[in-house]
Amino acid sequence: MGAAAVITYDEALRRVLAGVDQLPATDIDLGHADGAVLAEAVTAREAVPPFDASAMDGYAVRSADLHTLPVQLDVVAVSSAGHPSPRSIGAGQAARILTGAATVQGADCVVRVEDTDGGAQVVEIRRGSAAGANIRRAGEGARPGDVLISAGTVLNPAHLGIAAGTGLATLRCVTAPRVAVVATGDELAGPEVQLQPGQIHESNGVVISRLAARMGCAVTTTRAGDDVDSLRRTLLDLATIHDVVITTGGVSMGGEYDAMRAAVTGWPVEFWKVAIAPAKPFAFGHLGSGADGAVLFGLPGNPVAAVVAFELFVRPAVRKLQGVTPHVTPTRSGIAGASLPDRGDERICFLRVRRDERGHWVSTGPGGTHLLGGIAEAQALAVIRPGQPTIGPGDEVELLPLWL
Repeated sequence: MGAAAVITYDEALRRVLAGVDQLPATDIDLGHADGAVLAEAVTAREAVPPFDASAMDGYAVRSADLHTLPVQLDVVAVSSAGHPSPRSIGAGQAARILTGAATVQGADCVVRVEDTDGGAQVVEIRRGSAAGANIRRAGEGARPGDVLISAGTVLNPAHLGIAAGTGLATLRCVTAPRVAVVATGDELAGPEVQLQPGQIHESNGVVISRLAARMGCAVTTTRAGDDVDSLRRTLLDLATIHDVVITTGGVSMGGEYDAMRAAVTGWPVEFWKVAIAPAKPFAFGHLGSGADGAVLFGLPGNPVAAVVAFELFVRPAVRKLQGVTPHVTPTRSGIAGASLPDRGDERICFLRVRRDERGHWVSTGPGGTHLLGGIAEAQALAVIRPGQPTIGPGDEVELLPLWL
């Protein structure tokens, strides 16, 4: 595709998603699986809970003994968690029982301790319970073979507890995408460096690497200058040990100072421009000689445009690599609290917005794409489509959530 060709947002997203495939799976210990993506569904290996158990502290009794209240029953057994009673109860008898303990043979309900006098040898039951009351039945949570956690789930601590509760020590998870973030440009300097004339402190690598890390990616970051040969070697080296390489900068004009375009000459880069604002300059392809090499995302150098490009294209691609659905962040609707400007051209405009005190959506301000302040305050991107009527106060607005 020629450097001057501009493709639509929908076409760009289609090509990006078509160009990536889910990564292979690996076994991960539960202690390291928080935030990982489950590759194979977790099914119950046994009933959950595995036995009928008391839902609270109290007394296991026969409901037939509770027709006339109050009634006194002989306490002949105790059942506690991990120590079920070996003795059953009969007419006129009760067993002390604790929360989570196995029910007692002969009993068909549990009376709460607060509905008794708490007796140790003889207990007075003051309020009755119906048959089955306060008992958690075996298999109530799940039966053998039931799906407990679906494949594609991003695991949280509760999921890990579910897995542990069914006897698993490891989970089959999608391998974490290995992502390299490369900030390009001779003008970039690291933190705590005294800037020389024409230099700026590099920030894109921090922002983009954190966005990727928050998705569960294994991220490395580096900076590269504008020497074409050196940049090309850097990209090739990174491609050998990473699934994804994300660059920032050098994708705009394709002129004599654009080292990025020159560095990837001959490699399968599919497009360089998308009909969106910001982030019209955006490259997608693969590094090396074939389409099976590391995926390349060339983000703009302007920080806001880099974030927008990440949200629109990199995030859906990473989700597909991980097996997470939906790949694309669903938009939702809100109410505009003020007029939202558009660019008046054929590009889809993604405007930085935040909630006001009424819960309506307003622009974070006119700051340029080189200033991170506006995007740092934003909670969503308002989607302004070509030909759409101007959005005014009280109008409905389409929103793409940020910082997921």
